[in-house]
Amino acid sequence: MKNDTQYLQAALKAAGFTGQDILELTVNQGSITIKRKELNQQVDLTLTLWLTFTTSVLFTILLWKQPYSQISLTGPNSIASYLLILGTISGLIAFTYEFCQNVAFKTQKKIIFWRNFPSIILSFTAILATSIVGFFEIIKLLFSGASFDKITTLVIFMSLNLALNYLMAVIGYRLTIPFLRSLFTVVIIGGVVLAMATNQNLHWWQYNLSYLGTNQSNSWWQFNLTLILAAGIFLALIDFIFVFLPKTQQLIYLRIILSLIALNLAGIGLFPNNPHLHFWHVQVANFLVIMIIILIVLIKWLLPNISSRFLHLSILSGVGLIGLEILFQFIGYLSLTVFEISAFSLAFAWLVLLFDHLFILANRGTISYELTLKQLQ
Repeated sequence: MKNDTQYLQAALKAAGFTGQDILELTVNQGSITIKRKELNQQVDLTLTLWLTFTTSVLFTILLWKQPYSQISLTGPNSIASYLLILGTISGLIAFTYEFCQNVAFKTQKKIIFWRNFPSIILSFTAILATSIVGFFEIIKLLFSGASFDKITTLVIFMSLNLALNYLMAVIGYRLTIPFLRSLFTVVIIGGVVLAMATNQNLHWWQYNLSYLGTNQSNSWWQFNLTLILAAGIFLALIDFIFVFLPKTQQLIYLRIILSLIALNLAGIGLFPNNPHLHFWHVQVANFLVIMIIILIVLIKWLLPNISSRFLHLSILSGVGLIGLEILFQFIGYLSLTVFEISAFSLAFAWLVLLFDHLFILANRGTISYELTLKQLQ
């Protein structure tokens, strides 16, 4: 019984539980789950309300200095422009505070938390600002030329800012590895789709996908920033996952290749396909494709314990990429745009599956203890 108690205490300590925690035990279909009891108040609403109040006061001062009686919804000196500045600052403060209080990260190694802190904060700052701009780009299409009196403007600003602050606080509190993985997917797909939708040249697809990042496109900054942000989240995700994996030679090589893929993804955004940067854009894009193909070819060696299902999917993905290359480069059946979108979608889907597989492997590092259950009275 003494050893069993010691094992139980060791297990609770390994899970990051402290003497102040209230534990919740759940019995479901023959299994027992012990977890930290969630408090009813998970996010500090006081901070959220104070941030909203402070930014609203600043906005009111700036608003009443405006000589205009009507304030536009979008454009310069509009609700959108003020929310972009004040909302980004307040939302970032709410996110940072809750991120530091994040229970999920308190149970992990502190060095990982602080090593990723700058990249996470910078990434979410840019994501927040970009999301606000993207939101109002859509609003501008729906409510073109809309303007309001100052009282209505203040109410709209306060409502949007409150929702923004609370959303960022919740994200900061609940930020986990699966969330980062989902965010990576949302950022890269959402950013590219938004760049397509807001492009003034509706025939951009007649050129190529990289056209969205050139100076000929009015949404070039959205497309390029999307790639850079996705790369930042990609690197943070790699750092989080690999700290829980064994330090084998194969996994070290896998981490290097994934990091190179992330850096090349950022490079495509940093070197858009403009005439003076065309050479570097092509080199970075080609190197990205090469790295992904190398990764797919070597995945069996890099991950010896890979499942047969994932191995088959990897083989199919590799064959698909080679087939697309043949249809485009040698036969000429596919246009450049179709080739880029198809190859990007296939490679991106495979990378997401790879992260899912790595996440499963990371969770296999669970410590197990054998306990003897005495006869219950």
